[in-house]
Amino acid sequence: MHIIHQHQTSITLFERNGNVVVFRSMKEALKKLGYSWITSNVGPHFRVFTGAAYVDYQYTLRNDVGEIITAESFFALRCKSADQYRSRLFLHWNGLGPVPGTGRSRVSHYFRNIRYINAKRAAQYLADEGESAPRAARSVNLLPDAWDDLKIYSRRFRSWKQFRRTQWR
Repeated sequence: MHIIHQHQTSITLFERNGNVVVFRSMKEALKKLGYSWITSNVGPHFRVFTGAAYVDYQYTLRNDVGEIITAESFFALRCKSADQYRSRLFLHWNGLGPVPGTGRSRVSHYFRNIRYINAKRAAQYLADEGESAPRAARSVNLLPDAWDDLKIYSRRFRSWKQFRRTQWR
């Protein structure tokens, strides 16, 4: 079966000084220019009145028919999935050094989805009934909860060796 793709009009970028750049499709224009650049530099016209003052734009975008293309037109084309984000990480990687996207996050604390809630409830129920847990590792006090996910940075400073006058003898 032969698939006929929908026709994509070419996009023309007009600069205020008269330069013109033509892109084959909206996807190509978005890939070359970037969504944040389009939102900050491209307007519907070179000069737009916004109620109180005029706003000057350096660029405008139009399609083959001459219709105005704004940043809202590109909103649906932005990459959303994690696979597309990962592929963007490798665009500027030259193969040397660490692989992008594989390092740890720089967030100071995080919360996991704790998967021991049912076990914790069952252990609490057994403790309320006066029975012991099936094994010691399943007691209420030893099962993890949300507080176990917090990284405490002061733990590395609790050693008495740091406060000695001489670190070695």
